[in-house]
Amino acid sequence: MDIDKLKNTIQDCNLNFLIGSGLSVPYFSTLGNIELLLTELNENTTLNNEEKK
Repeated sequence: MDIDKLKNTIQDCNLNFLIGSGLSVPYFSTLGNIELLLTELNENTTLNNEEKK
């Protein structure tokens, strides 16, 4: 298999590379503490459903 054929195969496929644990940690920081904020919003009784949306 030549390089061009391999390159075309890789470009045409949906490939995922999982290299070691913790590799994606820097990218999850963009999510911040969204789970905590959504939990607090859900438990907030001073807002009605429309305000929560």
